[in-house]
Amino acid sequence: MSVDIQNCVPVTPTPLEKVKEKAAKVGAWIWEHKKWVVLAVATTTGVILLVKKRTAIKDFFQSFHIEKLTAKSAVSEIAEENVPSILCDALSHRTGNMLTATKLGGKVGVSNREINKRLVAAGLAVRLPCGDYVLTENGKLLGESGLKVTPWNYTAQLIQWDEAVLHIIFTPEELTAIADRQKRIQEILNKTTA
Repeated sequence: MSVDIQNCVPVTPTPLEKVKEKAAKVGAWIWEHKKWVVLAVATTTGVILLVKKRTAIKDFFQSFHIEKLTAKSAVSEIAEENVPSILCDALSHRTGNMLTATKLGGKVGVSNREINKRLVAAGLAVRLPCGDYVLTENGKLLGESGLKVTPWNYTAQLIQWDEAVLHIIFTPEELTAIADRQKRIQEILNKTTA
C-alpha cells in the first residue's frame, strides 16, 4: 500500500502567491468602496496643497483687505460725496406710476442693467457687493423698496421707481431721441398693419 505524500502534506502558498491573494482582496475592497477612496484621496491632496501654500493663500486674502461694508455705511459713503440733488421739476411731476428697472428700461428701450447703472450714477441708489440695491435719501423721494415672493417661495428684493425718475437719469436730448425712435417705430408698425 502506497500513500500519496502530496495529498497528505498541506500545500503552503509561496510568498508571491500570498502577495497576489492580498492584492486581489485589496483591489476588490477598493472597487467596492471607490467613491470613498476617491473622496479621501482628493481631501488629502487638498489639505496637503493648502498646507504647502498657506502663506500664499493668506497673502492673497490679505491683499484685498476689505472693510466690513454694510448698507448704512455704503449709503453714508455715497451721501458724503457730492451727489447732485434731485431736480425739483422731477419731484413736481411725479406720476405715481411705480415701475421696476426692467419696466423703466422697456419704456425707453434700454436694459434694466443700464437703468440701474444710471440710478447709481445719479445717486439715487447704491449697489451692494451682494448685488442688491439700497435707496439713498434722495432715492427714497422717487422710489420704494420692498420684497416680493416668487411662485417658488423665493424672496427677492423689489425696488420700484416713479416714472419721473427717467427725467433725472436721462438727459433731455436722450429723451427726445428716444421719443423720436419710438415714433418712427410706431409709424412703421402702422404702415405694416394698414
